Amino acid sequence: MTDTRQAAIDHVLQVIPLVMRALGGELRRAAHTLAPMHFHLLTLLAEHPHNLSELAERQEVSLPSMSHSVATLVERGWVMRTQDTRDRRMVIIELAPEGYKVLENLHQTLQQEVTQRLACLSVQECERLLDGLELLHAAFAADGQDHPCAAGLTCGRKPD
Repeated sequence: MTDTRQAAIDHVLQVIPLVMRALGGELRRAAHTLAPMHFHLLTLLAEHPHNLSELAERQEVSLPSMSHSVATLVERGWVMRTQDTRDRRMVIIELAPEGYKVLENLHQTLQQEVTQRLACLSVQECERLLDGLELLHAAFAADGQDHPCAAGLTCGRKPD
């Protein structure tokens, strides 16, 4: 492994927790006081309804943990449980109208926080950041399974 690659790895492992801590703090200070896990759960449900097993798998938590999280969001009126019309044994979890409002408010809050923190960057620095984030996204999207490096390819670079 090259020194440059190791430096990139070390930097990712330092920067990501800083970003998550800052945004997680904003979520906890927001008008709706939300844990980062619950924010991600609302975001998943905004895409489309899921059953409990799907949510637990996507969040990589146990069914009891996911059930507890869903119960919390149901109590707040942000998500709803409904029976699947095709299988009455299956419970579908979906975002409630109030959940969409909360999620929109939280997106605005987080966008303002990131905007404020990145305000000092030049256009060129923002372009470099965007390039780096696109690389990071490609490496981690779909658990990295679709990334060329997962197949042993070199992503257009010379192997070490």
